[in-house]
Amino acid sequence: MIAAMKNLAWLLLASLTWSAAAQTNTVISFTNAAGKLIANAEVVRVFPNKLFYLAASGGGTIRLGDLPPALQRKFGYNPTNAATADTKDEVEEQAHLQAMYDHQLLASQLFQIEMFRHRVFKTCRIVWGGVVKKLPGGLLVDSGEEMVAPAVASEPEFEAHGNSTTTHKTEADEAREPGALCKGQVFLADYPGYDSAVVGDYVQILAYRMGDYDYQAAPGGQKTVRKFTAGFDKAFAALP
Repeated sequence: MIAAMKNLAWLLLASLTWSAAAQTNTVISFTNAAGKLIANAEVVRVFPNKLFYLAASGGGTIRLGDLPPALQRKFGYNPTNAATADTKDEVEEQAHLQAMYDHQLLASQLFQIEMFRHRVFKTCRIVWGGVVKKLPGGLLVDSGEEMVAPAVASEPEFEAHGNSTTTHKTEADEAREPGALCKGQVFLADYPGYDSAVVGDYVQILAYRMGDYDYQAAPGGQKTVRKFTAGFDKAFAALP
């Protein structure tokens, strides 16, 4: 993977250099380190330790120290200057690779965050119903009230929310999709109006699943219900 990144970094650097550098109009022929003859290569740019060229077979780079002595003299090759340039190249290459790695890491982290956000969103339900009990840190809500047309709700004989004890709905009656109406008794945490809420009040809010909640049900015995939070950040932070 590192080798691939280094090759990619070199290609990017070379392409930028070739596009930005003025043509030298110098044409040379030489045999590279692999023993292949590179004929009529146009020198694109010369550095203290190497040069870039373009040939019929494509572009490339060769170290000045690998050129024949005549070409070394032509391009002013100096071993000390070449070593200094090598050190500089290594530092710049490492910095470039680090920047690429950091960018990929950030992209990966952002992707993971978006995946987590999607997981939370998939659990969202509309908790809509009456407060059955006020418990420490949240409300026990009998959710499942259906929407009523305004014309019906305005009739004098209409009871705003019907039976204040139970809707007789359960999770089995609930649509399995984000934003569906939550049905059944649930524990609602982080409700903005918790402090002033009393039994018999009605809540209507978009909430997110946060596991289950156990409480002592009257007249006795423990009961487990689904737990929801009105805070998206709370649900996000609670993800395993």
